[in-house]
Amino acid sequence: MKKNTLLVIVWLIQVSLIIAQEDVIIGKYQKFESEILGGEVTYLEHLPDGYEDSDKEYPVIYMMNGHIISTFANAAATRDKLSGERILDMILIGISNKGVARKYWSCPNDTGYVKNGEIFYDFTCGILVVC
Repeated sequence: MKKNTLLVIVWLIQVSLIIAQEDVIIGKYQKFESEILGGEVTYLEHLPDGYEDSDKEYPVIYMMNGHIISTFANAAATRDKLSGERILDMILIGISNKGVARKYWSCPNDTGYVKNGEIFYDFTCGILVVC
């Protein structure tokens, strides 16, 4: 009898965990054509809750290596955890360094040279509109 009761309890716990699961969305893939880089650039976009129904303006954080899902997910989770009470709600954009963007670097090599740095700088200034 105890064994059957234990099996029922375990089964109920498993069913409740399955029902309680929610889809976690960390971003949506978007693309745009960059004249500066000469082709299509892919990025991940993570929007604040209620963005679609809001007319508010949000600050934007741009991060490189947006194609590394674990890094983007960590940044999105941190933003979600802090948003509202500790920091402003904001949009997170993870720019992929694949495709046409892989030809350009934003960091210097060991000698201090930044491969195609001027072009990549122009690209990021075109996105940020603050340079």
